[in-house]
Amino acid sequence: MNNCSVAVQYFLDDPASVPFLLGLAGENGNELESLIFGICCLLLGICILNNDGSVAQYTKETLIELIIARIGIERFCDTLSSVTQSDFYSKALQRPQPIAEVPEHLLLDHSFVKLFKSLEDTVVHVVSHLDEIKKEEETKAAIEAHDAIVDQYKTLIREQDEKLNQATSKCQELESELNSTKSQLISKEAQVQQLKDQYNLLKLTSAAPSNDDNGESTTTQQIETLINEKYVCEAELASKSQMIKDLQDEVNQLKNKQSEASFDSANDALMAEKVAMQNNLTQALEKISIHEKTISNHELENKELSQKCKQLEDKISDFENTCANYSTKIKEVVDDNTSIKKEQDDLFVLLSDQEIKIKEYKVKLREHGEEVSSDEDDDFDDEEDDEGEDSNDDEEEHDQVENPPSENAITEKMNSVQLDDVQPGST
Repeated sequence: MNNCSVAVQYFLDDPASVPFLLGLAGENGNELESLIFGICCLLLGICILNNDGSVAQYTKETLIELIIARIGIERFCDTLSSVTQSDFYSKALQRPQPIAEVPEHLLLDHSFVKLFKSLEDTVVHVVSHLDEIKKEEETKAAIEAHDAIVDQYKTLIREQDEKLNQATSKCQELESELNSTKSQLISKEAQVQQLKDQYNLLKLTSAAPSNDDNGESTTTQQIETLINEKYVCEAELASKSQMIKDLQDEVNQLKNKQSEASFDSANDALMAEKVAMQNNLTQALEKISIHEKTISNHELENKELSQKCKQLEDKISDFENTCANYSTKIKEVVDDNTSIKKEQDDLFVLLSDQEIKIKEYKVKLREHGEEVSSDEDDDFDDEEDDEGEDSNDDEEEHDQVENPPSENAITEKMNSVQLDDVQPGST
């Protein structure tokens, strides 16, 4: 039945089909029954989508009003969506080839599930927007009425064009006959004038009674005949002129009727266009109001976001100031470490010089025959050991000074301390 208005028409012609579907769609049941009820709702939706209005009892608006009155839009949508929540639906959607352990699991196939998925949203939208359907049907009816009126005027104009063409062709024929009659009349007038001249010439030339009475009488008869023919031609010319005038009047009347008909058709077309434009204007105003509400909501959201951004910027500036203070302190610590390192280097140089001098003095004492006691040696050794331990400690300190903590490590430590200080205040 999908995409087939003829099948929908034959289905709706059965008076028991729609009440049966409405009765099933409004009931409650288990999972299998809910699936059947949802399919009934889909069938009603297909009858709405592919309805061409040929069944006056069940048009689109009538079916939607029946669904609203007998079932309700919310319940109709819930019953329709219950099909998609079924396990049969999900299994059939995932598997193009049907696989089932028992025959009951083959209730739905993949092609039907795809059809249901493609039509569900459309059916819900159509049933939920009855006002739009009514507006569309009113617009469609207005367009059809306008098209019917235009077809009537087109037929009338076509008939008038045919009559006008016939009258024009007849007028042209009469004009050609009139021209030929005028040419004949001119020739006849010329002949009459010639005969009159000949007659006058004969009268002048005959001073005495002439024996040629027969010739004169013949000439007079010819003149009279030509004069009679002239009168007949003039009468025909007048009648044909009157016929041409009548035809011209008829042609003018037909032209006036045609112009009036075209004006009426144009007026009807303008009225239909006006109605369509008013409908479009109403829809545009509704859309504009919706857009204005959306814009106001966005403006409020933007205002809130700008306030939050300002607060974050204030926190960032405070954080940058704190970082600058800690950077200054780190620089001072690094400078102190550098000065301490320099002092320790100087001390190490002095200690090394003193050790060298002690060794030189010991060598000189032995060279001069002075004895150095073992206690002095032990003391000297102890002093050397102490000096060695001190030197080790000094070396460790020297290593610490030579390899102070890196500036990045100090910065990370200071940032962690700062975050610990900032978090309680922010919360």
